[in-house]
Amino acid sequence: APVEASGRLLTCWPYGTPVDPAAPGAAPWEETATLLARLHQAPPSVLGQAPPPARGPEKAERALARLRNSPLRGAAREAVLAAGAAVPVPPARTGPAVCHGDLHLGQLVRAPEPGGGWVLIDMDDMGLGDPSWDLARPAAWFACGLMAPEDWVRFLSAYREAGGTAAGPPGEEWRQLDGPARALTAQIAAQALVKAEQAARPLDEDESAFVDACARMAPLPHGPALDAAT
Repeated sequence: APVEASGRLLTCWPYGTPVDPAAPGAAPWEETATLLARLHQAPPSVLGQAPPPARGPEKAERALARLRNSPLRGAAREAVLAAGAAVPVPPARTGPAVCHGDLHLGQLVRAPEPGGGWVLIDMDDMGLGDPSWDLARPAAWFACGLMAPEDWVRFLSAYREAGGTAAGPPGEEWRQLDGPARALTAQIAAQALVKAEQAARPLDEDESAFVDACARMAPLPHGPALDAAT
């Protein structure tokens, strides 16, 4: 819940147990999807009198701009910038919705009380916009080979069963998710290159997967995003 301190608005995150990164098979994909679907159905009034816009496209462009302005040079940089410039983002198929803005498994904690469920945290990027951008990160993980196909199916099925509409009907999800997933792939790859360059370290395995995916991206009419990647 937001609180005010010294004239500044702060968000307080609930205490809980995070997702265990060492146990990917136990990742709460269904619970994540259900929470996301419920968020997308929330009334815009939860964001206050003047809802801020969701910043998915803006964050992607900011990451690419940081890479563009960095001293880094080479084939990886050019591939990521080219992938970002070629992203075909279609208009939203649903009306504006309340969006989380930074969905990943690190944004969930399990409530500490016995039988406590999962809770979404880090609402600092919440805004009103195209909810397909909230699905873009899992879609990019799947397309890059970092999310098992069965987990992707679990996630999408649970999202739809909970009333989520941003993915469209079964079999048509990539018509809406392809562009945002490509944009997120380029964003994550750009952030990885900049961070690795600043720390003078090589890319890790996951970072390399996103950079490699950018080199394979092509402006195809529909996905899955980076479809030649898997």
